[in-house]
Amino acid sequence: MTDKETVRQKSSDTKTAKDKDKSPKQSASSAEQDASFWKNWVATLKDRASDWRQWVRALYMVLSGIVFYICFGIFIWFLVAFQFLSYLLTGKLNQPLLEFGGRASDYAVSILKFVTYQTEKPPWPFTEIPPKK
Repeated sequence: MTDKETVRQKSSDTKTAKDKDKSPKQSASSAEQDASFWKNWVATLKDRASDWRQWVRALYMVLSGIVFYICFGIFIWFLVAFQFLSYLLTGKLNQPLLEFGGRASDYAVSILKFVTYQTEKPPWPFTEIPPKK
């Protein structure tokens, strides 16, 4: 018998010994535990899915995502272009636009914190406008 065949024979002997150690009672108990786990998991999932607050939050998240896309995917470029042109023409930054840009970035952060579950407070327009810093 070669070394490889000996190793294979030993591993198969070990497997059959382990299988013999398992009684049908232990296997049934394991199956009952698995069934109990899945039953509890489904019940928990049903509880979570029936919580209306989660669905309201999901709606807020979708609407916030749309606002974020419109404001910061499109509108912010107008802000950037106007500030750049203002600087080119006057040699200084437009102060009101600079303040608006700061508040817009704060708003973007509040949206991102809400949709990534870092805060439970939804962003404006679902709550009050944050005060100026």
